[in-house]
Amino acid sequence: MRRKPLIIAMSAALASIAGFASDVEVTPAPGGAFIINDTGQIERFKVLDSGQVYIPGISSTTLNSSLLCFSSPTGQITQCDPGAVEGAQGPVGPQGPQGDKGLTGDQGPVGPQGLQGDKGLTGDQGPVGPQGLQGLQGDKGLTGDQGPVGPQGLQGDKGLIGDQ
Repeated sequence: MRRKPLIIAMSAALASIAGFASDVEVTPAPGGAFIINDTGQIERFKVLDSGQVYIPGISSTTLNSSLLCFSSPTGQITQCDPGAVEGAQGPVGPQGPQGDKGLTGDQGPVGPQGLQGDKGLTGDQGPVGPQGLQGLQGDKGLTGDQGPVGPQGLQGDKGLIGDQ
């Protein structure tokens, strides 16, 4: 439990020189660490003497769509370039279940008329239909030309002379 007296001493030292110093420098002992705790003695930030940095409470913070990166040469924490953190595409997942049928959409506009098709085959002759009704009498026709004179007929018998 050596950490608590060290932290108290460091806090007191920092508080006494805070008005005079522009930078605060902490050098942990070999195998030690620089740790910041909250008022409930819960660890919030830790830097090991190896340079590893831990922020234990970060997993309980609100999710955010921004990324946080660091500069390898300087160790500065910065925003990430979104294009720099894109990974390789993963494998295709299994097909999901079929969804519900959607609403019927509006009817689209009438399309252009298509080309005329080929002439079809001649169909079979249909059955004879029923006899129709008798039509109305037609108008009297024109008188035709007079025909030629016919051959002479047979001579008839002489008749009886009757009483006078």
